[in-house]
Amino acid sequence: MKTLIQQGVHIAISQMPVVAGNPRQNATWMIGEITAAAGRGVDIIVFPELCVPGYLIGDMPEDESFVRDVWYWNQQVVDATELNDIVVIFGSYAIDYRGAVGEDGRVRKINAGFVAQHGELLKNRAGRKFFAKTLMPKYRMFDDERHYLSAQKLAYEEQQSLEMYLQPYDVTIRGQLLRVGTIICEDMWHADYAVNPGKIQAGHDIDLMINISCSPWGWQKNRARHENVRRLSGDIKVPFVYVNNVMPQNNGKNFVVFDGASTVYNEYGDV
Repeated sequence: MKTLIQQGVHIAISQMPVVAGNPRQNATWMIGEITAAAGRGVDIIVFPELCVPGYLIGDMPEDESFVRDVWYWNQQVVDATELNDIVVIFGSYAIDYRGAVGEDGRVRKINAGFVAQHGELLKNRAGRKFFAKTLMPKYRMFDDERHYLSAQKLAYEEQQSLEMYLQPYDVTIRGQLLRVGTIICEDMWHADYAVNPGKIQAGHDIDLMINISCSPWGWQKNRARHENVRRLSGDIKVPFVYVNNVMPQNNGKNFVVFDGASTVYNEYGDV
């Protein structure tokens, strides 16, 4: 019997125009895309990193009312999957309201991705309803650890190895199982870090790797992405889906443009 990958999985890549700091507008746009994709028989629709709140939004993650608004709109996106079979993968905040605070002294937030189907958040093999970004960039305009806890710190806090924490999702599509690895943006640019999140996930026997990104444009950036995925493919050896957003964002100091350039690669890293 052919696997789903051999039969063909219909994936919609939504490199959406994220409006930074406007979760209502972003989520409403996403819900429209989900409905349209489900009507076309799409199996999986994928949205970028932090597509509900926006990525470069200055100090807005420190505003708890904004964070709660983001969480509300997360749920509206999940609810949009209730009456169809489509799988939705998107990036937003995972939030801990159990009294824990983040390293900024405010409500704990995680730069996370979610997998939703049939009106519910699916759990990965580790039993979690989100996947966390592992590698946190600290260069140029990036300062992720100021607001968000990494997968490495969460694994350490829970006294687990990173290998046990970075688990894929088992998703049912047309009655068949698809094993999906999920990583976030910087996790695919592992060369300057001590760990390779993509390789760790691939070690759990996956069929497909999906990277949700909010990756700025730069000169020759797309060429660099292709070369990086080619190198990563030597470790993961499965098809790779890269999803980025478009539109500018402004963190209060930098006006940054995002170029989309979302791409599907085969198991050898070829476009």
